[in-house]
Amino acid sequence: AAIKAASTGINSASDKMAELALQSGAIKKEIAAKEAELAALPESMDLSGNQEFQAMQAEVIAMEEAHNSMTSAADIRSQLKIAISGKNEELLAVQRKIASADNTVAKERIAELQQEQKQVGQLIADQEKQLYLLEQFTRVKMDMLSDKINGRFKKANFILFRNQINGGMAECCECEYAGVPYSSLNSGHRIVVGLDIINTLQDIYEVKAPVFIDNAEGLNDFNLPVMDCQMVTLAVSDDAELRVEVA
Repeated sequence: AAIKAASTGINSASDKMAELALQSGAIKKEIAAKEAELAALPESMDLSGNQEFQAMQAEVIAMEEAHNSMTSAADIRSQLKIAISGKNEELLAVQRKIASADNTVAKERIAELQQEQKQVGQLIADQEKQLYLLEQFTRVKMDMLSDKINGRFKKANFILFRNQINGGMAECCECEYAGVPYSSLNSGHRIVVGLDIINTLQDIYEVKAPVFIDNAEGLNDFNLPVMDCQMVTLAVSDDAELRVEVA
């Protein structure tokens, strides 16, 4: 508000100066004209009783006084110029102060944001480190669990976890034998793997139950596992009659 009032005062003073300058110029011209008229008159002529002369002389005196007043106005104009210059300096100083304050606030905010960015970056780095350590712990735990479980089987091998493209691990449960998935084994190897699983579970739970094996024609003494339980095998033969054998 103070800056606006100062600017309004400066503009008003400038307009007044221009008006005074025009009046001063006009008065100077009239004085010059009247002095020329006086110079044209004879020097020895007594015009003390001439009313026209007296009026003209009075007018000249009035004009000189007005001119002197205008001279004082010039001094005022000079003072106004000085005042205007001072106000302009004050205005510039205020503008510089405002600009400096704005820059200071902006710089402080930038510094705050940069500090926050560093803190967030550090938090992200800490979280990534913890996540990596957790993944490594989970991987070791899974490997130990897989080794412990597969250590109980003689033929079957279980894949409990698989590595993913993103580096993580996904749970699964796939059985294989000699590196071949169970779904790709022939019937004989499937029976062998199945008997190995049954035998292991019986040992774990300490339960012995009869085992029935269908399609046992693919088995022989070489690949047939030793079972600590009664085992009944059903096999296709070329005999014309049903044959039952006791081992």
